[in-house]
Amino acid sequence: MRIGVTALLVLSMLLGMLFILYAWKRRSLPGAVCFILLSASIVFVNGTYIGELNSNSMSAALFWSYLDHLVLPLTPCLWLMMCLDYSRVQGHRRLVRLLLLVYLLFYYFVFYTDNFLHLYIVSYRFVSNGYFPVLISEKGWGFIAVLLMITGIGVACTVIYIRGFLKSSRLHRRGYLLMMTASAIPWLCTYFNVRQNTYLGVDYYSFAMIVTGAFYLFGLFHYHLFSTVPIATETVFRLSEDAIALTDIGGRITDANDSFLRFYPELKRLGKRDTLDGFLERHKEFAGLSFSGGPVNFHQCDSGTERYFSAGLTPIFSENGVQIGGIFLMKDITVYAEYENQLKILAENAAIKAETNELSFLQAQISPHFLNNTLSAIGSLIPRDQERAGELVVDLSEYLINCYRAGGSSPTAPLERELEAVDTYIKIVRARFGNRIRYRAEIDAPPEMELPRLVLQPLVENAVRHGVQPRKDGGTVCLSIRRTPSYVCFEIRDDGVGIEPERISTLLSGDDDRQGVGIINIHKRLLRYYGEGLSIQCEGGTSVSFRIPVKGERS
Repeated sequence: MRIGVTALLVLSMLLGMLFILYAWKRRSLPGAVCFILLSASIVFVNGTYIGELNSNSMSAALFWSYLDHLVLPLTPCLWLMMCLDYSRVQGHRRLVRLLLLVYLLFYYFVFYTDNFLHLYIVSYRFVSNGYFPVLISEKGWGFIAVLLMITGIGVACTVIYIRGFLKSSRLHRRGYLLMMTASAIPWLCTYFNVRQNTYLGVDYYSFAMIVTGAFYLFGLFHYHLFSTVPIATETVFRLSEDAIALTDIGGRITDANDSFLRFYPELKRLGKRDTLDGFLERHKEFAGLSFSGGPVNFHQCDSGTERYFSAGLTPIFSENGVQIGGIFLMKDITVYAEYENQLKILAENAAIKAETNELSFLQAQISPHFLNNTLSAIGSLIPRDQERAGELVVDLSEYLINCYRAGGSSPTAPLERELEAVDTYIKIVRARFGNRIRYRAEIDAPPEMELPRLVLQPLVENAVRHGVQPRKDGGTVCLSIRRTPSYVCFEIRDDGVGIEPERISTLLSGDDDRQGVGIINIHKRLLRYYGEGLSIQCEGGTSVSFRIPVKGERS
């Protein structure tokens, strides 16, 4: 019989080692470090208990018992710390550590002074249970005090787990139930040991700890979602303004937050028949939505107001790459849809107005390709970074307003405004191309002066589109403004692909089919206002320059 009990304890030690190896690979998860320490304590405690059960004298049994109690009191502390980590309870950590320290000091004091004070154990007996001798003890008041402290720790863990259980999604509740069960098992075994009516007189605690470890293992690592802890449900899932629903491995909708239920109250009472496929089939606005496809945009009335939404499905994969569920996310994009509609209306009106006036027509030579790509960039940013998408909408609005400002307004504009237009354009380009497009301004205290509208920004745009953008690694565009006694000199240069020398004359004559945005228009307007047009040079890139008399006098 002794061999059988010893074999069970050896098996529990091997399982504890496997727990440590499994948890070590996932030690970044909340509660994993405490679980590793708890598993190590199981191995140590069960190893010393093997020594106690196989002792043939009381002195040998007491030696192993004293060694056992070096680690044994640490296990309740690890229960509580793992509970706090798992549930992400942040408050009162310092107070908890202080109370646990008091518990440990008291435990070690009453146990290791027992030979003199007899506070923990009043007396020991080394008697046979009919198969092998075991150590029997008569408990003192110190033991009862320690037991009450451990009970307090167990109650605290249970309260924390119940609080998390009530606030978590249904999928996470299994994990909380496992954690509560795991905390209760060794606590109950301790009370069985107090009554000293266990089978063969052995300590159930050592055997129960390995069962506890298995429950903890599943609770910590098997039922976590989003690679985080159940408390994330409270902040990300329950309180999110976005409509979110969760699906399991069988495609069944397992839970939906309040925002989702506000639009689809039919899911308040979820059953086995509430599958994702059935839900999508009933609601035609999600036609074409799938895990493999992109988001689906639609609009519907909400309290008499038309709202725009973007819906998408994101799969959740297990550690071995198998899909175990999914996240159904529906976001309200009404504000951004209205912005986009307004931009389209603004662009259409500006194009119509440009047709009625030669100057407006020339000033409104915006690349449809650029506008389309910018709108596409905004659309792709909306589901990922709404704040950045909003900033890009504002930048694009400023860009369009500057380009389409015409009609009865003056044909000239302050230099400061033109520089703002350049900055706005660069922001939009950088949002699309990142560090591939670099920009540098070399400006000597820009003078307060007027210059023809839409001169600087189109030239910078040409340098970007036809100079540095075609290069794989991009390049740098530099805007230089220098003041001399008679002129303000402007230069836009880049280190891009350059221009063939024979094309320079055709660019300024208007005979080039590939000329950039407004080159001939800008050249003619400068000639009309100042008698001098653009100067183009190509050496290691392209340089476009012009100069304006300081007083702005026309030639």
